Amino acid sequence: MCDCHDDKKSNFLTGLVAGALVGVGIYYFFTNTDQGRKLGKQIKNKSEDLADDFGDLVKDIEDKSQDFQKKAIRLEKQIKEDVVEKAEDLQEGVVEKLADIKEGIGEQISHLAEINDEVVKLQEKGRQAAGKFFSRQGKPIS
Repeated sequence: MCDCHDDKKSNFLTGLVAGALVGVGIYYFFTNTDQGRKLGKQIKNKSEDLADDFGDLVKDIEDKSQDFQKKAIRLEKQIKEDVVEKAEDLQEGVVEKLADIKEGIGEQISHLAEINDEVVKLQEKGRQAAGKFFSRQGKPIS
């Protein structure tokens, strides 16, 4: 049979006893020696200072995050206003252009109607001229 299990138990117990002895030694040092009490006070003061500094850092981060959030909200509002304004300007421009195009189309239609009237007049003159050219003494040439 393998003694591996017993070795693990003895290693665990050895570690447990060593840890307990180190803990007792540290406790004795910090509670029963002048140098230990002095070091304990220094550690306590330093940890309090670090806790205060950490608290200040957290407060600064909270303040800055609130400032950032306010700036982001203002920026979002400004961007929305700018987009709405630009959209309105664009819409006005499009409406003006469409009115110009409509007016231009109306002018072109009027011009085409005038051309059509001229074409009709020319066709009538052409018929009259053809009638005169192809007739003798008012009678058609056959």
